[in-house]
Amino acid sequence: MNVVEELAVPSGPGRRDLPGSTEAELPGRPGPVPPGGLGAREELGDSEAHYRATFESLSDLYFQTDADGLITLVSPSALSHSGWTPNELVGRPLGKVFIDDATSRAFLAEVRAMGAVNDREALMLRRDGTTAWASINAQSLVDVDDRIIGFRGTLRNIDARKAAEAERDEIFQLSVDMLTIIAPGAQIARINPAWTSTLGYSPEDVVGTSVFALVHPEDLYGTAHMAVLTSRGQIVIDVRARFRAKDGTYRWLSWNLAARTAKGLIFCVSRDITGLVEAEEASRQLVKALQASTLALAEQALETDRLRAAAEYLANHDVLTGALNRRAWFDLANATSPTAVGMFDIDLFKSVNDHHGHPAGDAILRDIAHRLNGLLEPHGAVLGRLGGEEFGVLFHGTFAEARILVMQALATVRSTPVLLRDDTEVSVTVSAGLAPWRDPGRQDEDPMTLAYEEADAALYEAKQSGRDRVVVRSLKVA
Repeated sequence: MNVVEELAVPSGPGRRDLPGSTEAELPGRPGPVPPGGLGAREELGDSEAHYRATFESLSDLYFQTDADGLITLVSPSALSHSGWTPNELVGRPLGKVFIDDATSRAFLAEVRAMGAVNDREALMLRRDGTTAWASINAQSLVDVDDRIIGFRGTLRNIDARKAAEAERDEIFQLSVDMLTIIAPGAQIARINPAWTSTLGYSPEDVVGTSVFALVHPEDLYGTAHMAVLTSRGQIVIDVRARFRAKDGTYRWLSWNLAARTAKGLIFCVSRDITGLVEAEEASRQLVKALQASTLALAEQALETDRLRAAAEYLANHDVLTGALNRRAWFDLANATSPTAVGMFDIDLFKSVNDHHGHPAGDAILRDIAHRLNGLLEPHGAVLGRLGGEEFGVLFHGTFAEARILVMQALATVRSTPVLLRDDTEVSVTVSAGLAPWRDPGRQDEDPMTLAYEEADAALYEAKQSGRDRVVVRSLKVA
């Protein structure tokens, strides 16, 4: 039992408050000899003296009111908090220690409705006309019939806390660096005004969206890897990646990241280094030009770089369509945890090969991949060829945006026939399945496998129900 609870211990059957108490009625006042004689009375007197000493030494302001909000009891600490003495406050409305009566009435109405409030912030009005921020804990007092007969609570001065919060917010708002707080799931929770001056986004544009939706597709691997390291408690310095600005261009940003693991938040400081990257690129080109004087070594180095890049590209991309291959697509999904997985399949593709030949089928695959990628890439979605005429898409925006993009993809394919080399036009449609990315129900379940299987099942349902349509799995878990 804390001090406030002790001071409100019932003094008679069914009593849960001290209505009408004044300073003279505090514990320690004379009373009738209790049962047991003078020894028991001395023991009771010692207990009441202890309560009185505790009450008078309270640093927080303790108060009690009647049902109308008139103060019936207040601790001596009222003087240091408000400038009013207890005798000056008793009998007055609780609004005497608030900024106004309206605030007091609203506060008591909330306590009356909820039964109690905790750490409610309000401005306390001091006797000299100044104000101070206070944290208020309060509860209603009821009689044996559960009728409200008053209120009691404490006020604690939190001016220092509010000043620290204001100073922190001022630093956040005035920083020339981009400051970002990222919530679990890679969702942007808060940004500062430097985002607007650097990338053109306002908080309304990006808060609540995935940070990966803004990353250039070619930089997703590295960015996702750094995010994983940060989530494991590492402080990551100078992560460089291209981010899409509001006008559609890309800017190079350098990110410093640190995780607050208790809440799963990631705090980020970033700045635009596009000029620096361009200067570094120019320096690299200059170095290459100087190295040209040693032709043999330079050609060997350039050829090595070319072969390495080509090998990396071939290892991660489908040669025919240029989309990510199946392995790279699944690796990216596991690294970035997208919001949704889509599956596309060209309708009646076998009959196209049978009537027009396999070269025509290859041309159709290239054309459809080009159309899909042209629509999806600007929105941060990543296309992969999973096999034959089947394509997969990783969406990093909202699920609603993914659904709209899938519908647009079907319309884009349907709208224009594919023109073959012999000027033959072939009308093509695709079917699609879309499923959300969700946490697995068991530890032995893989979220990517679950999302892929749901999207694949939805695709099969779309083809069985008539083709040229999309079937969407619900965002809610059944």
